[in-house]
Amino acid sequence: MNRLLVVGGGFVGVTLAQVAEAWGAQVAVLDRRRPPVPLPASINWERADIGTIDDVSPHLRGHDAVIWCLRPISDPTVVAQLSQRVRLAYISSLAVYDQKLGIAREDSALAPQSEYGRLKATEEATIASSGGLALIVRSTGLYGAHLP
Repeated sequence: MNRLLVVGGGFVGVTLAQVAEAWGAQVAVLDRRRPPVPLPASINWERADIGTIDDVSPHLRGHDAVIWCLRPISDPTVVAQLSQRVRLAYISSLAVYDQKLGIAREDSALAPQSEYGRLKATEEATIASSGGLALIVRSTGLYGAHLP
C-alpha cells in the first residue's frame, strides 16, 4: 500500500495519517474542515462534504486504501460502498457493546446503549453485508498529544 486516504481529520485520523506517512505511505486527509493541528507539508488535506458516495468518490483516485475515522453519518451505505471500491479500514468503537456487562470479546453480542453505538453498529453491519474488502476496528481508550 503506497497511497492512503484517511477520511476524518480529527485526533484519530490525523494521528493515523502521521504514522502512515512516517512508515512511507503517501497520505491525504479528507474532511469538511481543516484538522485541528497542522499537518506536515507531505500530507495533503482535501476538503469535501462526506454525506454520499458521490462526495467521496472523486477523492479515491490513486489511493490503494481508505481508513474511515469519522463519526457515523446519515447514510450508512457510504462506507459499505467504499469497501466495494477500495480496501477499507473502518474505525468503530466498543460503544457497539453493552459496556455494563464488562469486558467485551469479538464474539460478544452487540447491544449498544447509546445513539452513537447504535449508529456505529449499523455502519458495521452494512459494511459486513456488502461483500467488500474491509477491516473493522473497535477502538477505545485513545490517548495522545492532540487530544483536547
